[in-house]
Formats: sequence, structure tokens, C-alpha cells
Amino acid sequence: MERILHILGIAVIAAVIAVVVMNFTRDPLAGRRQAFAEQMERVPLTPAVRADEEMDTARLRMAVAAKPRLWDELVEEVVVPPPPPRPPDVLAKLKGVVVTRQSVGDKVKIILPKQPRGVWVGVGEEVINGCVLKEVDNFNAIISYYWAYNNEELTVQLVRK
Repeated sequence: MERILHILGIAVIAAVIAVVVMNFTRDPLAGRRQAFAEQMERVPLTPAVRADEEMDTARLRMAVAAKPRLWDELVEEVVVPPPPPRPPDVLAKLKGVVVTRQSVGDKVKIILPKQPRGVWVGVGEEVINGCVLKEVDNFNAIISYYWAYNNEELTVQLVRK
């Protein structure tokens, strides 16, 4: 029984090898290539426009020039959007503002141009010109300005003096 299985296995392997060798040696598309070559030989070789005929290009140019709106549907008019506005200068809004080292809790004393004696401002309160005190630490104060156009928050870090 074992001998028969070995002989059958060898026969299957030999058949697979034979099929692989046939695929390498025989071109399956050779018949299609030959039929295509025969069909191409039957097609006459004539130019699309004869050399003795000349096209009346002046008449064609005049026909196209007479229709100025010919290309309107094909080419859209390019509309250039206006440039975006520049972000506001937060440092210019804070000109003359000095954040002092004096603080009580989360409030810090800020000297403003119109109030040289200073004002106590807490975190989250408006300082001047829409600028809000965002954060305070021992050495710096971060002041933010909400820019409504771009819906973003611009921040500036001022050194406490």
C-alpha cells in the first residue's frame, strides 16, 4: 500500500513539473498576437489629411474670433479673495502697562498709563483694551487678548518688575 502511494505521489509531482515546463516553453498569447498582426496588415496606410489639401486657417480663426464668449463656460473667472487681516499687536495695546511684584492671593498690582498708582487685578479680569490677565507666577504675568476674527487667543508674557 505504501509503495502505491509513493508511486502516485511521484506521478503527481511529475505531472505538475510537466505543466510548469509547458507554460514556460509555450506562449499562450502567440495565437492572439498572430491574429492581431494579420488584422493590422489588412488596414490600409493612408494619412488622415492629404498633403495636397490645405486647411483654410484664416477662415477658422475668423470663426473663432467672431464668438468671444466661446470659452466662458470652459474657463471660470478666478476671484482672488482679499488677504486676511493682520492680527492685532497685543504689545501695542499694553503700551505703558507694568506688572509689579506686589500681589495678594491671585491678585497682582498693575500700573496703567492712566492710573500711575496702580490697580489690583485678579486672574481672569480685564487689564486694559480687552486684554485679560490669564496667569501669574513669581516672575511673569501672561496676558491674553481674544481675536474674534480668527476665533483665537493671542497671548503675551510680561516680566514682573
